[in-house]
Amino acid sequence: AQKVDKPSSTNKSWILTSTLPSAYRRLEILQPTKAPLESSYTGLYTFIIAVILLNGGTLQEQKLDRYLRRANADTYTPVDRTDRLLQRLCKEGYLIRNREMDGGDEIIEYMVGPRGKVEVGARGVAGLVREVYGKQAMVEDNDTTAAEREQMEEFEFRLARSLGFRKSGEAQTQGADEAAEQEARQTQQMQRRSASEEEEEEEDSDY
Repeated sequence: AQKVDKPSSTNKSWILTSTLPSAYRRLEILQPTKAPLESSYTGLYTFIIAVILLNGGTLQEQKLDRYLRRANADTYTPVDRTDRLLQRLCKEGYLIRNREMDGGDEIIEYMVGPRGKVEVGARGVAGLVREVYGKQAMVEDNDTTAAEREQMEEFEFRLARSLGFRKSGEAQTQGADEAAEQEARQTQQMQRRSASEEEEEEEDSDY
């Protein structure tokens, strides 16, 4: 038996996407929010989505706990208790929590939800990894030596392999994110139709 904790069909949250070209999606232009809890929340779900995607798209609960423990966030976070944070991420569509029984043992796995695919996605994870390893400046700088380009190509190849792509490069992550945006739009449309049908059923039951 398998149970999937998906975003509620009556959830009124929205998935915001940017139509700006990638050249204008820079930190110098798009400043992060000044709200401390909101920026902490964004950082936490970006980190969790990153470790899930870098582990093949699914991550068992025990392994996620180990990653959170390394970040000193296995029990409490700046936003809320860790268990409540994960519940909120599932409710808002950033994560999907799967539960199934295997020989009497409960197995819990996390996957990236539709909102997480759009608002973070492969491109966001790749950018995070480049920042952590100090490679983002090399991506944006055309004035690099042959040795630096070779080193960067090797890094991009390993990053693409970790994210499950056959080839490296920004175009590959962009294509994955565009597919995720299309999937998220379809999911939102289904959720709105489901919510509308539920409201109509409630109205009919009143008569």
